[in-house]
Amino acid sequence: MKFKFIDHPKILEAIILGNNLEELFSNAALAMMTFLYPKEIGINDHESKENIILKSSDHSALLNNFLTEILYLTKTKNICYNSFDIIKLTDNTVELQAYGRRVKRQEIINDLISHKTQIKPIEFGWEAVIIFDI
Repeated sequence: MKFKFIDHPKILEAIILGNNLEELFSNAALAMMTFLYPKEIGINDHESKENIILKSSDHSALLNNFLTEILYLTKTKNICYNSFDIIKLTDNTVELQAYGRRVKRQEIINDLISHKTQIKPIEFGWEAVIIFDI
């Protein structure tokens, strides 16, 4: 299991798993896109590619910035991103390419509740808890 959702009124909590931080970041974005576009997430005829470089103070803030950027691009360009090639990930930088296709606009996730994001190492990799305002 890469991720699971825990539904609450007005928020969506996602528990994300990854064997390493690169996979954790990719799975977090896939979870968000799966919630927004459940029918389109598996279609791989990519029409769009975004080069993204983000910096932040630590992994939690970096994951927040990454998801916020993908959400912004999704809302403004109407693209479902379903493939993420993470080129570089350090303590405070992520560089990646995101691939997706045009879709009908969805307005389910309003924002990320960034102060609630948690990342921690676990026995077999990494786990993140992310909360979205819906």
